Amino acid sequence: ARVAGVVEAAQQIGYPPLVAEASLGVGSVELALDEVEAARAHLEQAYFVARAVVDHRTAADAAMELASLTG
Repeated sequence: ARVAGVVEAAQQIGYPPLVAEASLGVGSVELALDEVEAARAHLEQAYFVARAVVDHRTAADAAMELASLTG
């Protein structure tokens, strides 16, 4: 999806909480567009980056989105 550029921009800024939020947002959009593999990659990135910076809310949101992929 074209929204993936948002994650790249966040990575260039270099602020991990922003990368986690951007990855979550992009993954959510990709999931809504049924781009499952891209969504999974961005949601996993959101989860692991959020965990690393102790952003519990973003990590939990990403985990819930990931759980919806597996049912």
